[in-house]
Amino acid sequence: MDEVLALTSIDTTDLRTLVTHASWIHGDRKLEEAYEEFQKHNFEFMAVLYDDRHVLGLCSREELGMLLSIRYGRELYAKKLVQEHLSRPATIVNIGDRVSSVLQSALEREDTFFTKMSSWLRVTESTSGSFPCKP
Repeated sequence: MDEVLALTSIDTTDLRTLVTHASWIHGDRKLEEAYEEFQKHNFEFMAVLYDDRHVLGLCSREELGMLLSIRYGRELYAKKLVQEHLSRPATIVNIGDRVSSVLQSALEREDTFFTKMSSWLRVTESTSGSFPCKP
């Protein structure tokens, strides 16, 4: 009985209460610009958008730093577009989704991505914010 009550309680949680930040960058910006944006805050992920509303995916601070810091990385990648280097796979959920279905999606991800996971919450097609989904 307690398990049913707990599941019901989880599924009535408003996903917006889990949002930790709403940082984003346009997909047509350069990777060096994304790196500069990451210097302005401490968040590990930013949403990558097109036309100010639609989420393409996520950009990872760690992945971007590794890409630019390899030998000749800055010379090779700094001018590339953010939308060409999205963190894969991104989990994008909608405001009406049940928390249990979001958790199920997280648990079904491949092990290599599970520990570096963040999700982006959207309200219809508008952006809302990011929340961490780390174990």
